[in-house]
Amino acid sequence: MHNKSEIIQALQDQSIEFQTLFSSIPTEQFFAAPSERWSVAHHVQHLTSVINRVGGGLANPSVLPPREASPSRDFPTIQQSYLSTLKDVPSEKLREVGSRVTLEERQDFETYKNQMISNLAGAITTFNTALGGFAEEHLETRGMPHPFMGLLSSREMAFFTVYHNTHHQNGIKKLLEL
Repeated sequence: MHNKSEIIQALQDQSIEFQTLFSSIPTEQFFAAPSERWSVAHHVQHLTSVINRVGGGLANPSVLPPREASPSRDFPTIQQSYLSTLKDVPSEKLREVGSRVTLEERQDFETYKNQMISNLAGAITTFNTALGGFAEEHLETRGMPHPFMGLLSSREMAFFTVYHNTHHQNGIKKLLEL
């Protein structure tokens, strides 16, 4: 995965996988949070928020800080860099970032679940539209800040988004095995 069309396709594939997976989870299990862990709903809310923030930057490249035009790191390097960085982040900092993910109080959890799944799919669609319209040269010359990895190129942040989705999807699958 290197160019915009490959990233867009990877995210579209993830959107379909997410909708299938999340729709198959019973509503009670979707919102159930084991001790000290996020529920599936928390993961979905977090993914939607991250995708919306990155997509917002892609939709408005003029707000992104300039970055020295140097080649972006490839997808596997970004993946390894994230995993290495994550190991060095204090657990308190991870909890602080995680505490920003909140769910609304609702009476009808089935409707809320379906809305959350739809919001995630919509965020991916909006992200892909923004990425499709993002100038290829700006993928290298516009930066996006990551809370733990620092300033990434826009291409690296798009790679990160794909990997981040996979990271949480794997976490959700492990959660469902508990």
